[in-house]
Amino acid sequence: TPGLRSIISIPLYLRALAAFGSSDELPETKEEILRNFVTSHDNHPDHHDPLQTGLKHCHTGYLKEIASRMVSQGVVALSESELRTLITDISSALADDGQFKREEAPDSNAALETLVAHHILMSLGEQDGERLFGFQHQQFLEWYASFGVEALMIAVHEKPTEQNMRELDGLFNRTDIRETIQFAIERLSRRSDFGNAAGTATLRALRIDLQTAAALVGHLPEKIWQTIKAEVIDYAKNLLGGDQHDRIIRFMGTTGKPDFADYIWGELADPKRYDQHTHRDRSWLRPNSLGPDGMKRLVASPFDLRRAMLWDFVIFGGEEGIAFASSYAPMEPEPNLVADIVHNIEFNGSEEEALRLLDQLTPEAWQAVAKKVRVTDLPPKYRAKAIELKRQRASTLAGHDRYFALVELAQAGEEMDGREIVALALDASFKEMDLED
Repeated sequence: TPGLRSIISIPLYLRALAAFGSSDELPETKEEILRNFVTSHDNHPDHHDPLQTGLKHCHTGYLKEIASRMVSQGVVALSESELRTLITDISSALADDGQFKREEAPDSNAALETLVAHHILMSLGEQDGERLFGFQHQQFLEWYASFGVEALMIAVHEKPTEQNMRELDGLFNRTDIRETIQFAIERLSRRSDFGNAAGTATLRALRIDLQTAAALVGHLPEKIWQTIKAEVIDYAKNLLGGDQHDRIIRFMGTTGKPDFADYIWGELADPKRYDQHTHRDRSWLRPNSLGPDGMKRLVASPFDLRRAMLWDFVIFGGEEGIAFASSYAPMEPEPNLVADIVHNIEFNGSEEEALRLLDQLTPEAWQAVAKKVRVTDLPPKYRAKAIELKRQRASTLAGHDRYFALVELAQAGEEMDGREIVALALDASFKEMDLED
């Protein structure tokens, strides 16, 4: 699944993925992973009955409202007294909604203790002599809060009013809750009943904050994107060449939509423009925004642009960037740049991609790898080959270059026969070197 490896690099999501059975279809979004994890937790025998009986089958409603309060206040914890008052208010609202009789509402103290003992609230210490409570992980806070954002998006789509539109615009203007908004859009855009509300929300965000809008576009499934694509492209085109030109170009690159490829390549006709954009945002360009022929267009670009883009894709582009660089490398005519890609991919912990790339290297690229990449930085499968190439290279060198090549071979340790290193050292001439330096 695209993006799955980058997700499971986060311990919380790796643990959450374990909740999926071996026969389950892999999730497409972070929201789906957390949703399945919470469902599994709720149904666990240790938690199911206490949550159902102690909170009248409404524990999810309490957590959503608690998270929404934290997000609205821009905090990650609430004091015990504020939380008890909030729980009482939530109980009253649930009773008005017919979830239970008012006299059957759970005691606020008991409800709080149940949420801490059997769910994902936890005590975070004390402040001014009063206990503070928050969610076990920031992502849980953002996920539960996203339900309120989703409901607001639906309201604006179905029955827009000045108040709900103003509230939604205010959320789009905040830079600290983008993850909450993204959870909402991932879930909403995949609903069969209100999926189009995600498109409406994205179009509204486009006129409020371009970075937020770009993130929302990037999380939309293709079906919803097709319904708003023409309007988004027209809006972006109208901003080109004006005061918002740089921001709209970065918006296009961040969406990951190939529909913007021609505009981006037009911008990159001047390679200096790439550096100017990257100076503002290292991750502004997603590989998919380069279009289906992005690799062919890149290989025909100036060397300095290729080197800069590939470096940023591997270092800042996540799994998508690493996959692009790995697939592109066999097309790259400059062996030293290929070696840089190998080193950066391996350095960033993507051994699977490194192996796939090393399997496709030309002899010239392998010579560059042997020159630029340390043996211990390569996957074990290829270390013997790298050592042999480095030994051959060392035999052609002299002076300082030969010395340092031998030192690297020695540092390979068990991967290298020590007697061969000694033999190479005895053959070397160090007359020009001041060994005392």
